Amino acid sequence: MSAVRALLVAIGFATRIPVRVGQVEPDDLARALSCLPLVGAAIGAVCLAILQLSEAPLGPLLAAVAAVSCSAALTGGLHLDGLADLFDALGGGRGDRQRMLEIMRDPRVGAHGACALALFLIAKVVALAELPNGLGTLGLCGSAAAGRLMAVWLLFALPPARTDGLGRGMATGLRRAHLAFATGSFVFLAVLFGPLLLTAALASAVVAVGLAWLARTRLGGVTGDVCGAAIELGELAFLLVCRAQA
Repeated sequence: MSAVRALLVAIGFATRIPVRVGQVEPDDLARALSCLPLVGAAIGAVCLAILQLSEAPLGPLLAAVAAVSCSAALTGGLHLDGLADLFDALGGGRGDRQRMLEIMRDPRVGAHGACALALFLIAKVVALAELPNGLGTLGLCGSAAAGRLMAVWLLFALPPARTDGLGRGMATGLRRAHLAFATGSFVFLAVLFGPLLLTAALASAVVAVGLAWLARTRLGGVTGDVCGAAIELGELAFLLVCRAQA
């Protein structure tokens, strides 16, 4: 797969932006994972534009709501759904691995997932609204890239929790070269944004390690929902570190 096709597949998979790439196989998605941090940075750039355009007429809080809404719209709420599903499974699975996996496949959102989703969105909006001046670009572009890099690492480091499904296809097809490219692209962003990006990314990594432990001990491995939760919670952790710079 060419680098351009891998990027297009990544855009088509991770966003609602329509792209024509023909038939996409699980192996294609595994290769496209290497481009996820770059796609995340681009999503963050669009959200940054929304934030800056709406801040003057709406104020910082409502502008942050607009930016977070833009992120959800661009991704189709894919990662937010994973966050809600994971908390539903952890809260309602009662420690039963099979039951938790079944809950994660249920399209309905339960009480645990709804509460987690509401609290998460409130925290993300407030963290974004209170970013120090000049850190909006780093906060939005950097957090979106870091969260997606953590998802790639989880897919590489953990076995798939299921014997079927899209997550298994991506995890089994992921290679060290893909991981190296994803990590290298994030380091390139660090060159552009400065060392604070790497410091904030450590918070995202801590979240990813915690989720890796939960996924391995409770679910037996990684799923797409775990990756979605890693992206969203990793973004929030990144923003909180940036917020702490005030």
